[in-house]
Amino acid sequence: MKKIIFLILLIFLLLGCEKEPIKLGFIADISTKQSQLGVDARNSVELYINKINLEGGINGRRIELVIKDDGSDSDMASEAHKAFKEEGVNFVVGHLTSDMSEAVLKSQGEDLMFLSPSMSTDTLSENDDFFIRTSPINSRQGKIMSDYCHMNSINDIVVIYDTSNEEYTKNLMDYFRDFYENDKFKLKAIIPFNSKKDNLEDVANQVTQLDPSTVFMISQANDTAFLTQTIKRTHDIQLLSVSWSMTHEIIESGGSAVEGGLFIGIYVPEENTESYNKFYEEYTEKYNYPPSFISAITYDVMVILEEGLKNSKDMTPQSVKEAIVERDFNGLQESFRIDEYGDNDKRYLIYELQDGHFIPLREWEK
Repeated sequence: MKKIIFLILLIFLLLGCEKEPIKLGFIADISTKQSQLGVDARNSVELYINKINLEGGINGRRIELVIKDDGSDSDMASEAHKAFKEEGVNFVVGHLTSDMSEAVLKSQGEDLMFLSPSMSTDTLSENDDFFIRTSPINSRQGKIMSDYCHMNSINDIVVIYDTSNEEYTKNLMDYFRDFYENDKFKLKAIIPFNSKKDNLEDVANQVTQLDPSTVFMISQANDTAFLTQTIKRTHDIQLLSVSWSMTHEIIESGGSAVEGGLFIGIYVPEENTESYNKFYEEYTEKYNYPPSFISAITYDVMVILEEGLKNSKDMTPQSVKEAIVERDFNGLQESFRIDEYGDNDKRYLIYELQDGHFIPLREWEK
């Protein structure tokens, strides 16, 4: 009996000594038709947290994931931020779309840090705040696509962009237009649409009436796939698009219509690293489809956060920020640097969709 009592007391003692978990928030759109981006990022966060916890956590503290849905709605996002603070969450992976930038700017601070894999609006650049990201900024996307069009004499372009994520799409469209237009090159037309309200058939009809040779679609995967298929029923076009479309949904939904499309995506090296190959296998085995670009750069966010937490003085946003900025990190595919403002020096690359795979066009890596 004494031994049993001793064992019970020992168990209670050990349980009492267990360190409090670190609550990590994740927020993205995981409920609307645009949710594939959020689902892919969430999957990557879950994989990484499982790895950390299996290895004993951060300085002996396990990670507890708190997931919230922003529904691509700023008001929902702001309410979720309040809930994070009330629940003791100090670090949030997200958001993913730049239309959440105003909500982030209002909520970030010494009690809440955001680490985004894909909010690329230039509005958030060079701010001394509590926002860290692992995607390059929009202006770089506009420049590389403009350069490609100039060098290939593509001068019959209609741009369509989704105003439901205007902070990203219009921002990128404006940069592309500024870089593209000169004495020789002019855009044929610019067509804004709202994917939450507008009939995409009508948008496609507007494009076909203009009869362009090339359409630059700044939109998410499902809409890009639908618009391309609809336009190609009557008109043969060259599709240009952006990383927002680079999920497996565009391959599944777009089929042959999107084959040969060109996309601006995050740079990857000539050969996959051992770390990426391992991640690819684990992700595919767990979720039954391969990781997308957002999965990889979300993994890089987790690399940053893990290092920041491990090397911070007290695991507050301020001390974690100090442990992150002006440092080099080894991501899944390459090393990169986070500067004093939480921005990074990653690059973009143009990809061609060939046989259901995004193939880098290597002449654009410089």
